Amino acid sequence: MGEETIEVQYADNHDGLTSAEAAARLKQFGRNELPEKTTPGWVIFLKCLWGPMPIALWIAIIIEFALQNWPDGGILTAIQFGNATIGWYETTKAGDAVAALKQSLKPRATVFRDGQWQDVDAAIVVPGDKVKLASGSACPADCTVNDEPGAAVLPQIDVDEAALTGESLPVTMTPKTHMAKMGSTVVRGEVDGTVQYTGTSTVFGKTALLLQAVEADLGNIHYVLVKVMYGLTGLSLILCIICFIFLMTYHHTSFKAAIEFTVVLLVVSIPIAIEIVVTTTLALGSKELSSKKVIVTRLSAIEMMAALNLLCSDKTGTLTLNKMEIQQDCPVFSAGEDRESVLVYAALAAKWREPPRDALDTMVLGAANLDRCDAYKQLEYKPFDPRVKRTEATLVGPDGVQFKVTKGAPNIVLKLCSNASQIQDRVEGIITDLGMRGIRCLSVARTFENEEWRMLGILTFLDPPRPDTKATIANANKYGVDVKMVTGDHVLIAKEMARMLNMGTNIETAGGLPQFPASGDPKDIPDTLGEEYGDMIAGMDGFAQVHPEHKYLIVETLRQRGYTCGMTG
Repeated sequence: MGEETIEVQYADNHDGLTSAEAAARLKQFGRNELPEKTTPGWVIFLKCLWGPMPIALWIAIIIEFALQNWPDGGILTAIQFGNATIGWYETTKAGDAVAALKQSLKPRATVFRDGQWQDVDAAIVVPGDKVKLASGSACPADCTVNDEPGAAVLPQIDVDEAALTGESLPVTMTPKTHMAKMGSTVVRGEVDGTVQYTGTSTVFGKTALLLQAVEADLGNIHYVLVKVMYGLTGLSLILCIICFIFLMTYHHTSFKAAIEFTVVLLVVSIPIAIEIVVTTTLALGSKELSSKKVIVTRLSAIEMMAALNLLCSDKTGTLTLNKMEIQQDCPVFSAGEDRESVLVYAALAAKWREPPRDALDTMVLGAANLDRCDAYKQLEYKPFDPRVKRTEATLVGPDGVQFKVTKGAPNIVLKLCSNASQIQDRVEGIITDLGMRGIRCLSVARTFENEEWRMLGILTFLDPPRPDTKATIANANKYGVDVKMVTGDHVLIAKEMARMLNMGTNIETAGGLPQFPASGDPKDIPDTLGEEYGDMIAGMDGFAQVHPEHKYLIVETLRQRGYTCGMTG
């Protein structure tokens, strides 16, 4: 990825904050966490006692008690509270499970305060804090990399932003050009950083607020129940009124006896237990899903998921493994070389018996035969330098011959080769072809006589699909659920993945999508999106290079168009 434009509100902080300064800023900016909509348990219980079917039951209960039919009134009351208790229990149980999960994942941060490094709860990190961004740690907020005046080496870290952007490879970040965002993870390097934004002001926070803005739907099953209740209640009322008039006029029955009979007829003609049956059924479904490690936050979500007819799926980590792997395709440029030997030479251009230093080393060392590497002795190693875009090592082979090996960007390695003019057209053709398919590549070369570099081969790599993704998409299509890919990754990579999964390749960038309101408030989204963009979005197989707000608008447009639409990732 290239350089990005970043908005900095605090200069590099090399001295850190004092506890008093941190406390003042915490009061000014608030905690570094996302506000959550929490509903008290008693409110959830009361909501379970209110609705079309519960109201019908309340009317029947009141009439029964008014007529002093205590047993019937008691039974109806038990049904009412039994149904509410089941709904309350399942809802609060899911909420407790989510809360426990969040508590176990509570992040920590290393900050420099009062002249010393401290390990603190990431929720009390404030803008302007000096933080440590080290390999294996999560970015506690949106942070810039501090410049180190006079340092011999430019401070830099590699950050995995797959959860935010869909980019499978880590992004190299340096001072003044990049911002490490909350929700990303440092995978290589260690630097000091300055916090710029926290909480809902972060990119991650703004995305989370979009999800919280979605109003909880009652679910299709509730709309069906309402229609059934209205239909049966209307019909029952008509029949009951006829019966009441018939008893009073033709049989001259007393008013009390006639009303008692009419109420009994009304109660038995309305399926008052239908809601408890539905709630119990959904509760059993929730229990079955929990055995598969699925957390159901709302019972109605089970039925709504079953009613999906369109699914928008993220790519990285959802359709794919979110792990780059070497592909079988490996063009070679030296006689006697093949994919396996090129992999060995690529591993020799690394510390093959030490932990991998970056994503490329992880990928290469995981695929190469390291036992063959042990036959060589490494004399010198130059790690990856973003300025020269390659690694290099000096080795002595089993035959005692000393040579150098390098791996890096194909165009850079090509310039080293003595026979560059002879292989340039072929190399550039391969790079162009791979680029059009969204496949990344890595060149490997070594020296021979007279210290002349020669290209050995080009390793290709891609974030592969999950083993079950292709079959899952096929089954979804079989049951009438269309699957669209919506990813932040490059459009060429998205099309190649769609081709591998037998999905449609009619994928475009976010250029033609609707824009989010300037106010940033989801409530300002017009209700004409479905009319203006519905046909275009429904006709596409997916979208690439999109931001979280685009995903939100895509789903909202499809919902306005009448689709029951789900989103993953």
